[in-house]
Amino acid sequence: MVELVCNGVKLVLRPAVLNDDDEAIADIWLSASIRALEFLPVEFWWHRLEGLSRMLKTRAEVWVAEVHGKVCGFMALAGEQLLGIFVDPDWQGRGVGSQLLFQAKLLRPRLQLVLFADSNDALRFYRRHHFTTYAQRDERYSGYPLLEMSFDSCA
Repeated sequence: MVELVCNGVKLVLRPAVLNDDDEAIADIWLSASIRALEFLPVEFWWHRLEGLSRMLKTRAEVWVAEVHGKVCGFMALAGEQLLGIFVDPDWQGRGVGSQLLFQAKLLRPRLQLVLFADSNDALRFYRRHHFTTYAQRDERYSGYPLLEMSFDSCA
């Protein structure tokens, strides 16, 4: 567990607790995804919610960010793959995502991720945190372009 002050607010980063944090994680993932990727229909996300839950429970290391005991964001790792950082829309722009990414970098010196090319805010965020794009491909269900990015603290 990590406790810190982020923009004047006490933020706690801790490993997610299976079953206890599931609902908050799903709610944040859905609301943040719909907001950030409004070019995709809402149904796209609803159809992936069950798969997200299964994947997070079976193959991911998940950390949550809490303010006043309420989950406001999370990040998920599988090996060197950063599966994502998602922050409740009410908490975006307050440093929560940056703190989660800092924790991910402490846990893994090398990270890779995939994001939608049209996700301008996420692209700026990861570039600001020294990720570079190394490939592009189309997402298999929507056909929208994806970027594959990486970070290497040893480089």
